[in-house]
Amino acid sequence: MENSCIEFFETEISGLKKPWFDLGFFGVRSICSETSRPRTRTFYRNIFMTTAIDALILAGDKEGYVSVHHRNKAFLSLKGKCLLEHVIKAVDRTQHVRNIFVVGPLDTLTSSINLSDYQKPVEFLPQSTSVIDNILTSYETIYSWDADYPLLILPSDIPLTTPSEIDAFITGADYFKYDYVMGFQTEKALRAFYPTETHDGIRMSYFYFKQFIGRHNNLHIVWPNRVKNVKLVNTTYNLRYQKKFQNYLKWVASIVPSTKGKGKILRLTLLMQLALIGDYMGVDRISKSLRPLMDIREIEACISNALRIRFRVYCMDFGASAVDIDSEKDLEIISERFDSWKNDR
Repeated sequence: MENSCIEFFETEISGLKKPWFDLGFFGVRSICSETSRPRTRTFYRNIFMTTAIDALILAGDKEGYVSVHHRNKAFLSLKGKCLLEHVIKAVDRTQHVRNIFVVGPLDTLTSSINLSDYQKPVEFLPQSTSVIDNILTSYETIYSWDADYPLLILPSDIPLTTPSEIDAFITGADYFKYDYVMGFQTEKALRAFYPTETHDGIRMSYFYFKQFIGRHNNLHIVWPNRVKNVKLVNTTYNLRYQKKFQNYLKWVASIVPSTKGKGKILRLTLLMQLALIGDYMGVDRISKSLRPLMDIREIEACISNALRIRFRVYCMDFGASAVDIDSEKDLEIISERFDSWKNDR
């Protein structure tokens, strides 16, 4: 039984350009040999999928990027370290990430980040022309385009993220059953960052679903070579600030005509947009009244059809990865409250 299991794992990783993991490090032999029950190929595949995953941190500054202080956010200073260093540190301390890759401007990465500070292997990759291209070219560099492996993808401007939060996302995402899992956090989890009587804070805008009120938490697990409709992903990313209604209209004009299920997509996205505007304007009673009409399962199905993949939202009721830095004010507030917020995590 042990030998056949080891052979299976060696077959599964044969497409990699570099070693992905060490069988002894992850204890695969003990997993295979200590059970007497017959195991299927799916069982071992699931062990493989949930044992470790590589992480790609996005630190580029090309198409679609929004700067802060006219600089790449990844290298803004916070408590003596740049934002990117805080994120690498959190990923480095996780249990379920094997290798860390950072894509961005190579000269700045090599001059700003000391790789000896980290326990896990960290490798810098050159950026391309856009975020989506950065992901695709990085995947091809790490593995090969013929390989089929998942990547944990996260940005470099979430300095409050924690190892436990990242591990919880990886273990709970059930990503071996899906091609793309997007993380969300509940509004309740993010109340800890709201303004108080004595301190400034950050109150995010939320999406209102039948199942929960929440916000995307910047954590993604993707099987990049399975995503077929890359153009839609790139357009959606570039028009991601949906509080700007003109962005929503541009997205509808560019995407909906070429997508199946136009009526359902228009209905759901318009309801989401109205709820988002209501939340942003402080009229959350309107947003809450629309919740029964927005089922997250129905939205997942629409996105799956549009991208021609199996898409899932995984919502967590704790964490801080949703708190990103999109403005000078965000950076100022997080700098002021960083120690107390970090200690509370």
